[in-house]
Amino acid sequence: MKILVQSDDFGFTRSVNAGMADAFERGIITSTGLFVNMPIVNESVSIMKKYPHICFGIDINVVSGPSVSDYRLLPTLCNQETGMFIQTTERMKDPRWGKEDIFKPYDEVFLEGCAQVERFIELLGYKPNYLQSHSKSGSETYMSAIRDVARKYSIKFAPDMYVKYHIKPLFDFENIHGDPFSFENRTRDEVSVKLRLLEENKNEEYVMLPSHCGFVDAELMKMSRCNIDRAYDHEYLTSPLIKEWIKNNDAELISFRDLEI
Repeated sequence: MKILVQSDDFGFTRSVNAGMADAFERGIITSTGLFVNMPIVNESVSIMKKYPHICFGIDINVVSGPSVSDYRLLPTLCNQETGMFIQTTERMKDPRWGKEDIFKPYDEVFLEGCAQVERFIELLGYKPNYLQSHSKSGSETYMSAIRDVARKYSIKFAPDMYVKYHIKPLFDFENIHGDPFSFENRTRDEVSVKLRLLEENKNEEYVMLPSHCGFVDAELMKMSRCNIDRAYDHEYLTSPLIKEWIKNNDAELISFRDLEI
């Protein structure tokens, strides 16, 4: 078994960075996507340079923080008074939410996606190892635009890698009842959940352990519904029990660097 351990949203807040950095040192994360648009991006890059063994890509973010490209060119994505992306929680108040794919138009997402790739290259001197969506909310237009950004720059697009290598994500949707962001669901014992999923799928050639690792602070609570659960993801990603299972089952940790386009 080869296990791709992916943790999203690096650079979101300082608490997320702190939790991830701890997991980079003590845990099993192999790949993470940077939010290049966030105000703390320079701090995030300084942390990244300390962990060359981690595979860094970009989580193309068009729902939190400021845009990298001129917000005036993004009238659908950005609040034209503040220059900030309109958050998903705000979009969900619109009666059209979930019915029409209009909130992430192709041209705006493609423009911003290219700007985020260029920003990553400017900051780090190399292309991101992969591109990943963030808070896609079912938008096929959004996904299509990111895929085309990846093709333009010859970068791996995470969903396409999952398909090419038949990578099975070890989600546990069947056991999540009601709101996935309820307190009950966000504070589950992820160690036991992931151990069960690994055991049930140990004959798979490729699997992916998804996560949103991090510690929690007030800024994160204000900006994302995915907040408390990041601490529980951190727990499983640094768990001695998980690491023992991987060792005892001769499983191999891989990153997007190990996958070819």
